[in-house]
Amino acid sequence: MVIKHILLVFLFLAFRLSSSAKVTYNVVTFGAKPDGRSDTKNAFLKAWNLSCASTSPAIIYVPTGRYLIAPALTFSGIECKSRGITFNIGGTLVAPSSYNAIGNAQVWIKFYKVNHVTISGGTLDAQGSSLWACKASGKACPKGSTTLGIYHSQNIVISKLRSQRATTASRSGNSNIWIEKVVCGPGHGISIGSLGWELEEPGVQNVTVKTTTFIGTQNGLRIKTWARNSNGFVKDVVFKDATMMKVKYPIIIDGNYCPDNENCPSQVSGVKINNVVYEDVHGTSAKHAWQSTCGFILLLCCRHCFGITSTYKLSVTSRRVRKMMRWRA
Repeated sequence: MVIKHILLVFLFLAFRLSSSAKVTYNVVTFGAKPDGRSDTKNAFLKAWNLSCASTSPAIIYVPTGRYLIAPALTFSGIECKSRGITFNIGGTLVAPSSYNAIGNAQVWIKFYKVNHVTISGGTLDAQGSSLWACKASGKACPKGSTTLGIYHSQNIVISKLRSQRATTASRSGNSNIWIEKVVCGPGHGISIGSLGWELEEPGVQNVTVKTTTFIGTQNGLRIKTWARNSNGFVKDVVFKDATMMKVKYPIIIDGNYCPDNENCPSQVSGVKINNVVYEDVHGTSAKHAWQSTCGFILLLCCRHCFGITSTYKLSVTSRRVRKMMRWRA
């Protein structure tokens, strides 16, 4: 009787261990070619769908090489059963060489309604240099897309990632987001938003961004909201240990967000921003950013910013300009 009981316990533990063991899906197995020319979108989606269907934690492995993702790609977690999915990226995900391919897409790589997802390592190359050159020339260009966008998701970890264009955006409905050891540039940096377009809109909370580097980006650490009525919110955010290298706006909270100044709502942002900490933000800013009344910190919060604190040490590239702060209440 004792032996039978021990056997049952052993079988139960063996089942628990097997059900919690991680399964690995290599995108190359599903036809992804690391040549930077063959579209690998379907291979990534096959690996994602199998990971979602698994009741065990899953790893999507991307070996070294260049993997073309054309055009935009959405990973949806609506039907996911997995208790955790990790992207282990050893190579580079690359967009088409022509910026017109994804230039009018809102997001190149999008995660929608996912839970317990980790993105670790690798490079996201949206090949945005030519688009930025087009914009600098004053020619008619596409608006461009965000490299990596997180929407309505929880418990997300992004680490040891390099992004070579407009970088990471955390949109409405996100919570428990951890971003660490990320390098951005060129592009728009790391943003929360845009938020507040809808009156009834879920907020963003519990976001930590630490040990990041921004190289020649337009923005560093940004929160952006539309100037219109909304019950949305941003709260409990920590930006820590950020290095700025020739960044135009290292720290910006923009309550009047309106890209290209087209069809702007011109109201007052109702999004409440509370308990945001900037700690040890250091480096250099682009000198042309200070030819106006702006400064290292640009706050256009309107009426709903509370509990914002910062420690920073920033200097202007090749020029000494005192720190300025702009606040509109």
